[in-house]
Amino acid sequence: MSQAELERFWIRRAAALRRRLNAAWWLERFNSLALVGLLPFAALLLVLRSTGSLPLGPDLAGTGAVLGAGALLLAISAGAAWWLAKARFHDLAAGLARLDDRHRLHNRLVSARAGIGPWPEPPAGPRIDPGFRW
Repeated sequence: MSQAELERFWIRRAAALRRRLNAAWWLERFNSLALVGLLPFAALLLVLRSTGSLPLGPDLAGTGAVLGAGALLLAISAGAAWWLAKARFHDLAAGLARLDDRHRLHNRLVSARAGIGPWPEPPAGPRIDPGFRW
């Protein structure tokens, strides 16, 4: 492989790892915020339904408002989760460093990105292990 192909290979792997890690940080925040937001919402729906204040029935009157409020609550939770998690988001350099560590490349990826050395060959095997599991 040429150096340009190796660079493209490793940059793609680091970017994919970065996206997975950032999605995991966001999901961790979103799960807790959605739980905190949706439990009181569900309790409120049950109270309104039991008192007859919420006309949900076979004709589905009022369902649009309830679905809209739930969707709005989820959208607010998703935005707040992104805002809270963005401090922990990884950049491309962090992805390269994690791949360096995982494959014991002794900082060859970070050095190659800085223009100090050549890009290393990918490890043998069918896939690159990012060292990250869901």
